[in-house]
Amino acid sequence: MKKTMKKVMAVFMILAVTAVMMMGCGNDNGTDGETVRIGILQLTEHPSLDTIRESIIEGLADEGYVDGENITIDYKNGQNDMTNMKTIAQAFVADKCDVIVAIATPAAQAVLSETTEIPIIFAAVTDPVDAALVDSLEVPGGNVSGTSDEVSAEAIMDLAKEITPGFKTIGALYSAGEDNSDSVIKGLKEYADKNGYEVVESTVTNTSEV
Repeated sequence: MKKTMKKVMAVFMILAVTAVMMMGCGNDNGTDGETVRIGILQLTEHPSLDTIRESIIEGLADEGYVDGENITIDYKNGQNDMTNMKTIAQAFVADKCDVIVAIATPAAQAVLSETTEIPIIFAAVTDPVDAALVDSLEVPGGNVSGTSDEVSAEAIMDLAKEITPGFKTIGALYSAGEDNSDSVIKGLKEYADKNGYEVVESTVTNTSEV
């Protein structure tokens, strides 16, 4: 899975980096035509999100784009705080990053709220359309593109039925007000309604409530 992720994200990044380099010297975004500045904003430290960031950096290096040589990578941890992420996004814009990578939905939303010109590449976003990041999956529009990690409710339920056959009630614990969670719960409810399951919901706002 890591190899696939690395390849997919590397393709996005290489396209973006190559496009910036082709702009040449003296453009408005501050690149000197040789070294590209990449800002990476990650929602928080988490193994799955760390893997995405590491895969992007490794994928770029595999294609000859190495931090400290022909690209400069500025990584920031948003610490799961929207105010922090907006501040970081503003700093990336002020520093004239050529490309900004946003890992997780809130990070992508924070960056998009600060720029409609700098290319933004997102990852770990379940429903980029519902999160108002892109116009559609087929034609993103604007300055934003990336990958969706959405898993269908049907796939989730198929696995659940394999593990615990015969159940009829589904417990759904999720983060309130988080677009990724809202999208998954919506799909789960639709599946439950069609297939005769009951969904019992409970929301949390932080990890201590789990």
